[in-house]
Amino acid sequence: MRLPYAALYTRTAALVPERAGAAMGFVNMLGILMILVGTPLPGRLADWTGSFRASFIALGAFTLVTCIAVFCLRDEPSPVI
Repeated sequence: MRLPYAALYTRTAALVPERAGAAMGFVNMLGILMILVGTPLPGRLADWTGSFRASFIALGAFTLVTCIAVFCLRDEPSPVI
């Protein structure tokens, strides 16, 4: 699983321009979490069900949810606390 890092960096820097470095660190943290947690899940699901079909459906569902979430993002930056 790969995240589109260039788009994520651009989006986070645009949302929080005064803290672009922290936003990029947050994006990296999410990427590491996806590698550590998300990568073994399809294999575990294939072992559990005995078929790769469930793994492909789960990856497709994750992609669909991610694409829908992108359309729900706000265009204005969040306030600095």
